[in-house]
Amino acid sequence: MDIDRFSSEEEYVAQMETGALLNPRVDSTFKALFTQPTKESRDALHSFLEAATERKIRTFALTANDAPSGFGGQRGVSYDIMCEFDDGLSADIEMQAFNQEYDYGKGGGALMQAQKSLSSISADRDLWIAQYRQEIADRDRRSGLNAAINKGLAQGIEQGIAQGMKQGLEKAKCETAIQMLADNIQVSQIARWTGLSVSEIEALGK
Repeated sequence: MDIDRFSSEEEYVAQMETGALLNPRVDSTFKALFTQPTKESRDALHSFLEAATERKIRTFALTANDAPSGFGGQRGVSYDIMCEFDDGLSADIEMQAFNQEYDYGKGGGALMQAQKSLSSISADRDLWIAQYRQEIADRDRRSGLNAAINKGLAQGIEQGIAQGMKQGLEKAKCETAIQMLADNIQVSQIARWTGLSVSEIEALGK
C-alpha cells in the first residue's frame, strides 16, 4: 500500500469503512493478528504454530514479557510463545514480522484462520491509526536513508573529480618539467613556470 496516496491520517483510517483489510506485514498489525483476546486470534495463532512446526500443539501461551499491549509501531516487534506439543515436549518459540513473502506449505488452515482474525481486527480504528503512523515512520526513515546515500554519493563524486583534476594537473606539470629539462632550461626557470619546487624538479631529472 502506497502511503503517499493518503493526504491525512483520517483519509487513511477511512479505508476501514470500505471493508479494506489491515496489512499483516506491518509490525503492529502482525502482533494484533495473533495476540488479540478473541477466538479468531487464538485459533489463528494455534493453526499458524502447528503449520510452522509441523507438530500438533496441545497448549500454548504468550510469555508475560510480551503480553498484548498498546501498539507503538516499533520496528521488528516480536513475542515469545510457550508451546506444549501433544507428546508432552515443550518449546519457547519467537515470532517476528518481516516484510517478505512466506510459503507456509501445508499451512492452508493457518492462513484461513489468520484471514478470519485479520478481518476481525480490521474493524479496529486504533489499529488503523497505529498502522498509518508506523508506515509514515517507515517511509520517513527510508527517505532519510536515501537522502543520506544520495548526499554521500554526490560528495564522493565531487571529491573524486577534484582529486582526479589535481592528479592530472600534477602529472602535466611533471611532464612539462621533464621536457624543459631535456631542453636544458634552467631549473629555477622551470620552477617558476610549473610551480614545482627545485627539489621536485631535480628528482625528475635523475
